[in-house]
Amino acid sequence: KFQVMKPVKCVLIEGFYTSLNDVFYLQNVGADNSGNAIQERRNGSGAEVYGINIDGKIVHGRDASLQVGFTAQRSRYKELTYWSEDSSVEGTRNMPRTPDYYGYFTFTAAPSKNFDFSLSGVYTGRMHVPHFAPTDEIPSDSPYQYIVKDEMVHTPDFFDFNVKLNYTFVLNEHVKLQLNGGVQNIFNAFQEDLDRGAAVKVFTPAATLLPALQPLSRLWAQARRLPLSGSESSAVP
Repeated sequence: KFQVMKPVKCVLIEGFYTSLNDVFYLQNVGADNSGNAIQERRNGSGAEVYGINIDGKIVHGRDASLQVGFTAQRSRYKELTYWSEDSSVEGTRNMPRTPDYYGYFTFTAAPSKNFDFSLSGVYTGRMHVPHFAPTDEIPSDSPYQYIVKDEMVHTPDFFDFNVKLNYTFVLNEHVKLQLNGGVQNIFNAFQEDLDRGAAVKVFTPAATLLPALQPLSRLWAQARRLPLSGSESSAVP
């Protein structure tokens, strides 16, 4: 008999709302004797976080499955919040480092008995990130360029896309060998607006850096010896 399996579908939609009292925020208050920026954690007036989350999954037997998720949200202070010690810098109601949109997907498939692969991706939408100016005086003849005033940057969005391939060789009745390889962050998405120069560690505070994405990298020729019994696999010496 020839039987066609119907895919199994599942969708979850949920909304959320959170009201925060005396929410924390960071304010730049100067630097120490070594030139390291000092930030003070203070209590704000409050904040609201609300939005909608959608998750979906489609499974077609053991051959293929797709899972996706997407979130649209708003994270806002209830009152204007001043995050810089520079009084000329405008306040903000946007909570820093919180994207309004983000999502993910994972697709796995096994076209044959010995071969399977997976595709995955993470989308991070635009967000507001504070960019602090150097706390030390920059020499006028410096060959490098830095911002002269604290600013709130609206970052670009990022998409981290990965692929992984697996092939299994059956060596005998008791042992099989699995080779896997792949590419991480295929589009080489990363933050490009870093301060550059000999003093980059001083003039680029950690608060300015976006969540790290692994740079474009390739993983090949990884081998594992897998017993057919289904017990834990062990690395090939």
